[in-house]
Amino acid sequence: MEQRALENSRGRFAFLSRPVFQIPFVAVFAALCFFGKLHQGELRTLDTATYAQIAKEMYLNGG
Repeated sequence: MEQRALENSRGRFAFLSRPVFQIPFVAVFAALCFFGKLHQGELRTLDTATYAQIAKEMYLNGG
C-alpha cells in the first residue's frame, strides 16, 4: 500500500525532470544575464550564447 502511494507521488512530479520543462528556467536565467549586461553597456553579440551555456551548466549542476 505504501509502495503504491510512493510511486504515485513520484509519478506526479516526474514531469519536472523532463528537459522540456527545464528549458524555461534556463531561458529566464539566460535572459537575466543578457539584460544585466545590456544595462551595463558591456554586451557583445557573442555573449548571449555564452550566457545561455553558463545558465544551462549552472542549472544542471544545481546552482
